[in-house]
Amino acid sequence: MLVNPLTLTFNTNQEREYQKVFFNESLPIVRVALLATSTLYGLFSITDFLVVGEHLSLFLCIRFIVVIPIVLGVFILSYSPLFIRIWQQMIFVAYVAGGIGISIMITYLPANTTYYGGLMLIFSAGYFFIRLRFFLASIAGWITFIVFNLLMVLRAEINLVFLISYNFFYISANLIGMFASYYIEVSDRKNFYLNHQLNEKKFELENINSYLETMVEDRTKDLANSEKRFRNLSDMLPLMAYETDVSGNITYANHESFKQLGLTKNDIGKNNIFDFVAPEYMEQAKLNFVQSLYKPGVSKGEYVIMRKDGTTIPILDHSNPIEKDNMIVGLRSVVVDLSDQRINEQLRTEIAVTRQSAEFKQNFLANMSHEIRTPLTGIIGITEILASTQLKQEQKEYLATLKQSTENLREIINQILDYSKIEAGKMELKPTQFRTATLFYNAIRFFNSIVQNPVKIEIIKDETLPVCLTADLKRIEQILTNLISNAVKFTPQGVITLKMFVKEWMDGEKLLIQVEVSDTGIGISQEQQNILFKPFSQVDHVDTRNFEGTGLGLTICKELAIMLNGNIGLHSIPQKGSRFWFTFRAKLEKDLSSCNENNDISEIKANKKLRILLVEDKVVNQKVIGMILEAQGHEISMANNGKQAIEKYSPDLFDMVLMDIQMPLMDGITATQFIRESFGSTPLIVGLSANAFDGDREKYISQGMDDYLTKPVKGENFTALVNKWFVIPPTDPDQI
Repeated sequence: MLVNPLTLTFNTNQEREYQKVFFNESLPIVRVALLATSTLYGLFSITDFLVVGEHLSLFLCIRFIVVIPIVLGVFILSYSPLFIRIWQQMIFVAYVAGGIGISIMITYLPANTTYYGGLMLIFSAGYFFIRLRFFLASIAGWITFIVFNLLMVLRAEINLVFLISYNFFYISANLIGMFASYYIEVSDRKNFYLNHQLNEKKFELENINSYLETMVEDRTKDLANSEKRFRNLSDMLPLMAYETDVSGNITYANHESFKQLGLTKNDIGKNNIFDFVAPEYMEQAKLNFVQSLYKPGVSKGEYVIMRKDGTTIPILDHSNPIEKDNMIVGLRSVVVDLSDQRINEQLRTEIAVTRQSAEFKQNFLANMSHEIRTPLTGIIGITEILASTQLKQEQKEYLATLKQSTENLREIINQILDYSKIEAGKMELKPTQFRTATLFYNAIRFFNSIVQNPVKIEIIKDETLPVCLTADLKRIEQILTNLISNAVKFTPQGVITLKMFVKEWMDGEKLLIQVEVSDTGIGISQEQQNILFKPFSQVDHVDTRNFEGTGLGLTICKELAIMLNGNIGLHSIPQKGSRFWFTFRAKLEKDLSSCNENNDISEIKANKKLRILLVEDKVVNQKVIGMILEAQGHEISMANNGKQAIEKYSPDLFDMVLMDIQMPLMDGITATQFIRESFGSTPLIVGLSANAFDGDREKYISQGMDDYLTKPVKGENFTALVNKWFVIPPTDPDQI
């Protein structure tokens, strides 16, 4: 038994239980003791009338106004539900009040020994009769003793020897009372503890007996129902389960076995498991059966079984032996149908073939794109050069048709490549910081480069549109230029309106931007609108036969809008016009300095002659690109490969180097890296290649190029390049 040696208390939970038991046992005794104490305290007033003179009123006041009301108040409070919480404290107060009252009386009559006896009775009642705990009884006894001595010393006129003799008795009474009270409470707590332990053991025994009885009863029921449960569970399995004897005769089969093998309950005991094995797997099945009988644990065997209707099932058999009286009496098996697994394996093979085909298609498209783009550079370049010469009207019409055909071919190649990248999941967004004015500026520049009709463009600016954003500018411009291109195609005359505004502000600094391209063109019917964003779909209209294409442009736009966390749609009325819109999510950039364009070489004006080193191994491309650049007023030097470029290069000799990527002897990347390592200050170096897959531009720039152009290139590509690197574009939309 573990108790506090000073206060004699158990741990929290056990002490709470003890206090409850102690209170219930003590309550009747406490009530009797309180009544007896108040009665005796009152009866002793007779002594007051006999021996007390002038202080009689004080003595009676102590008895009947102070002490007895306190004691009776505690008695009345004992009938309250709250008494269990404060009963020890209340008895303590009553005890101390009674002792102090007698001590005051002794102070006024120190020679009368009757009152000293009354104080001895108070000590006895505190320790033995009123059920005050040892700890509180000891404190109350010594408080009473100390108060008595203080009063006697300070207020009473008493012989010191007389006082010491009475103190001897009071100290003895306190010590004896403490000793007796201590061991009474220890004994009481020990009895409680032992009873508590006995009750717990009794409860445990009762629970054990009840558990054993329940377990025996449940075990009896389990034994009675085990076979039924096994059969029910077995029948619920979506797997074949059966049992055989050592000869393979079927002694039990579940519902799935009946279903798969075509058995009935009457067939149990009449069929052998080998009756259902396909002939070509018979030897293997018998070998698995024998091994399973005499091999501990679960054995596996894979073979084919045959139904009664002649169809076959590939299976995986899991078997283990059945023992009875230390003897093997049969085999228990669970069979997994491998038909779905075989189908899945076939599907995985087909998926692998499909992936290989997709990779082959990607590689084929990349190679074909490269091979087609290279001669296109010559065709497009010669077309531009011819257009700048003196031609007859009939020749101009032929040339316009040739130019349109080459442009259509280039657009077809670009769209097929983009669609294949989206389809393969290889197109990734590359967010950059840009000024919204740049988007307007580039859109107008693109419109001016393709419009050939009496069509005007209008810009509607949203004043709340942020100056600087972070998003994938390249993909946004790809959607916008496609929509503007379509608007130009289908608008013989009128106005094309470009509008951009904030559609929604989101949490933090994120926002949703909506861009609209409206036209006053031929419009689109509702039926055609329903299929417009589907792959390879085109608007079937007599007026649009000259604008046929792959039918992938708007499909690519839709996929790009989704990648940009936005959407795309249209509203169109035939013969009145169309309004295409798309949305994209962007992040607001507050630091405008981060959106400044790269203009490290920006002091040269666009109309100034540039000294350009053209490094190109194809003679046709040398001629075509050279003529285009010379027609724009630039001075051109030629090199056939990277090695010649290094030999011709000299600091401050060129303003720009156009470097082909793939060349004999030395490729463009190696030549570029050599020039940059060998010379501290180098001009703008721009890569040229027919490689147009996503990531090619970033790859070549990371390897040393400043910029990158994809073949076929036109005069406008070089103009845009010069404008980008040598002219500062307007940064305010109001300047557009």
